[in-house]
Amino acid sequence: MEPARMSLIVCLSSILASSACFGAERAVVPFGCPLDSTDCLGPSCPEGCTKHPLSDWPEVSDPDRVAVPLREDSPYAGGLGVAWARRINAAYKEGRAAGLAQDTFRSYDRDHSSLPMYFYPQMNVADPLPSYLSVCKGILTDRVTMGVQSLGVSGYGALGMQGRSIIEFNMRSAILAVYNSETVTRRPTESFYKTFYENNFFFVAPAVDTFTPERDSFTFLSPLYLNSIGASGTDSILLQPLVFVSAALPPELKTRIMRKGLFVPTMMGLFKSHIAGDITDAAAHVPAYNLPEKATAGYKGETSFLDGILTAAQGLTHIPPVARLKVVEATMKHEARPLPTFFADNLYSVVGTLQKGQTLAITIDLSYGWIDDGQSIERYTAKKLRGSGEIERLNDEGSLVKLTIPWALTPLTHDMRSDFLFLVNDGAYNSAPAYVSIRHIHQLDPLVTSIRVKK
Repeated sequence: MEPARMSLIVCLSSILASSACFGAERAVVPFGCPLDSTDCLGPSCPEGCTKHPLSDWPEVSDPDRVAVPLREDSPYAGGLGVAWARRINAAYKEGRAAGLAQDTFRSYDRDHSSLPMYFYPQMNVADPLPSYLSVCKGILTDRVTMGVQSLGVSGYGALGMQGRSIIEFNMRSAILAVYNSETVTRRPTESFYKTFYENNFFFVAPAVDTFTPERDSFTFLSPLYLNSIGASGTDSILLQPLVFVSAALPPELKTRIMRKGLFVPTMMGLFKSHIAGDITDAAAHVPAYNLPEKATAGYKGETSFLDGILTAAQGLTHIPPVARLKVVEATMKHEARPLPTFFADNLYSVVGTLQKGQTLAITIDLSYGWIDDGQSIERYTAKKLRGSGEIERLNDEGSLVKLTIPWALTPLTHDMRSDFLFLVNDGAYNSAPAYVSIRHIHQLDPLVTSIRVKK
């Protein structure tokens, strides 16, 4: 959980050692493994956990398809939502949809927020807990696939945090620790949530006031979990269509997805492919989301979001790919004396900070993306979503790119990031996304001023 720290120049791996592999065929590194691993077979348990449960994830139960996964009144009162509940139930009875018996929901705020389980009779429910920090007992052992923690943070003025996301508070605290030359932080950072991403746990939390459609003040853009726009309860509303998606997946494919730890990337890729209509649209990659009005309870007409995401889920014939970032080289230039820098490579995301006079250059190899058996990467996408910085393609196929990101003067309270999107495509499906997300530190930023006060 400790962020890496970057000195004046940091080479995260040797560009000479890697250059011979660019564009060459290589064995696909199993999902959940370090990209330089030679003996890893898949996601590993956090330290202290017992044997990992992924390999023996149960198959679809109820072989006679007597029960149904969704109640036909559904949380979508009328319109296409009810029609989809009926369609998924019919597909389940015919053996074409997995249903929800392989899924478990848990609330991590003592049931302050929860799914309306009445609508999902097949889904397992684990007893609510006050926190998700006990990953082994709270998530992995019970095979929890979906969860929410509908809480916020208030009263932390030194970090500019009043009525904000807990995740955001933890990230700012981790950056502050590095800037204060404290090498250990006990707060969960992106590396902690990476365990969720690789172990079938789809997590949603409210953004509270950290994000609104008009004002984005998140420190980083993350591919590992979802935030909902608003306060308590919005997280479970955002999760509901994804319960439908999980029920609609083909049964044999869903079992294979679960046993490989690929549930979250598959769900995330489907969600971001349809929430804005185009996975390359910047609107599909924001720190927090609202469901389209037409996908909320009470709407009785058609909804392109539900129709699109559920049609895609039902039609999957293999596991979609996952973008992974192989950082070949990262260098930091300083106009004056070296300044503290937060930098962390989390395989599916690279996050960092810039202060005035700094420029970050990162060379990334996208050819390490995960693909299903029998597939190959046909296309690479690298796109700037927002903020300062440029992308340079270093080879014809676009698998090797260099990002140059100079510090930029941003507003003090919002729009403080440069975000970059990365996708791979296997000829049939786009991948779950990967991001580079860099936070520009304003000279009057509470992160900086609080350091001055401490010293």
